[in-house]
Amino acid sequence: MEFEVLLKNEVYDEIFALMNNIEQLNGGKEIGGWLTGSWKVENDEATLLLDRFIIPKQEVSYGEVDMSPESMTDTMKEIGLEECNRIKAHWHIHPFGKGTTDWSQIDEEKRKRYICVFIK
Repeated sequence: MEFEVLLKNEVYDEIFALMNNIEQLNGGKEIGGWLTGSWKVENDEATLLLDRFIIPKQEVSYGEVDMSPESMTDTMKEIGLEECNRIKAHWHIHPFGKGTTDWSQIDEEKRKRYICVFIK
């Protein structure tokens, strides 16, 4: 099956602005977020349209983003269970990478425990 991932323009603009201003907005530390959306499947093609970008409470450093179970509970309370069920993707930035999209060592360890889709 073929698939594509699309971002609504507003979501792309929010992420792009954050990436380009990470030093001023977050002191150059990593930051992560959730993307909500929905799948549309027709014939042998699937499209994931991501339509909302959510930045939950998190612990950040220059090398890691940690969204605790308590953070997820807070997110559920804030946006509601129905919207939480629409979370389809996780995004985070490596501000130290100067535009590279490689996995960090921490990411490598974490992705061994989860199912991940990596999109460049």
